[in-house]
Amino acid sequence: MNVAVKEWALVCEALGSGRQSVILRKGGIAEGRDGFAFKHGKFFLFPTWFHEQVGKTVLPPETLVPEQIEGEIEVRYAAELEWSRLVADKAML
Repeated sequence: MNVAVKEWALVCEALGSGRQSVILRKGGIAEGRDGFAFKHGKFFLFPTWFHEQVGKTVLPPETLVPEQIEGEIEVRYAAELEWSRLVADKAML
């Protein structure tokens, strides 16, 4: 496997440890007109701290916050897509 999805380090850890099983993505400017879409059914979870503001995030006390080591990135988990859907109607949420 040579594909990865960039995701907040906290989310990668929650998915990898089994505390979370769903990702909801709002999408953004970088995803273009069609929004975010998974192009592969299996991928590594590439942890990032870009835009992550742990100090402004409400977390359960037992939450493991991954350590950010300058100049290193540890890819610990892989994932498999089971279901994906674009939701354009806020009422459906």
